[in-house]
Amino acid sequence: MSSTPPSPKADEDPSSSQRNVTDPADCTQADEPKMPEPLERQDLYHYTFPRDVVPPLMAAVVLGTKPPLYFLGWRYKYREFRKRFDNGHYEDPSIIFRQKILPRFAEQSPEFENARPRSRPMIWVDRNVGHCTVIAGTNAFESAQNLARNDKFVEAVKKVLNEDREPVWYRHPPKEAFE
Repeated sequence: MSSTPPSPKADEDPSSSQRNVTDPADCTQADEPKMPEPLERQDLYHYTFPRDVVPPLMAAVVLGTKPPLYFLGWRYKYREFRKRFDNGHYEDPSIIFRQKILPRFAEQSPEFENARPRSRPMIWVDRNVGHCTVIAGTNAFESAQNLARNDKFVEAVKKVLNEDREPVWYRHPPKEAFE
């Protein structure tokens, strides 16, 4: 089965460089919206947003670009995280999170732990810049963004962390990784 391009209409110049990009068959990779590089489009995609400024879903198209990944949560330097949740021992933050924070969350908030699908915080450990982020939601999928909008869930995570600060939307990867 061979495909031949449509012949130009009588009033069109076949040498014209203009294309009808509304026809999906004419679209090329260059026409697809792209996610900006980590240090690009800081005017549009700031590195942090307050909790009430929810970034668009990654599947959206904003001014011809795809939004980068954002985490709603609390960021800690390794030392601060270890001191706060493991009495200063030198365990990896992901192990501390899995062994201490998640069980406490399940105990204090069974309505989220027993929900289907299960709703629980996550952790991102960035060894390149020496910090970790406890995550209550993301803009990766609608369900993850809905968790970020769920005040009861965010407050339950905040409570298990014994955190006074409000969570912040952090652009990922962090700019510190590229400076």
